[in-house]
Amino acid sequence: MASQQKRRSLAMCDYLLTEDATHLRIVQEVDAWMLELIRPDQFSDGDPDNVLTHLHRSFENLCAIMAEHGTPDAGTLPLFQFHARLGWLQKKMEREHRE
Repeated sequence: MASQQKRRSLAMCDYLLTEDATHLRIVQEVDAWMLELIRPDQFSDGDPDNVLTHLHRSFENLCAIMAEHGTPDAGTLPLFQFHARLGWLQKKMEREHRE
């Protein structure tokens, strides 16, 4: 894996130096290889136990927890505000857990 990342980085540097688009082919090959490594087991939209369903459920659960702690609109917040409020909630819960 490290050698592929190095190969990709070198190809990207070569492209930036020479602007020769053939170097981008190496970047695309390595990207495709890495994406293949992390492909989830279940990705079918029709399968009730697929990775997308799990992600949606996790997000819904997180929004519900945030709503319980004063952020009822968590699912509609811009990304930056969402992460800021999530960080605040995590710190709040850590403080409460210590007490």
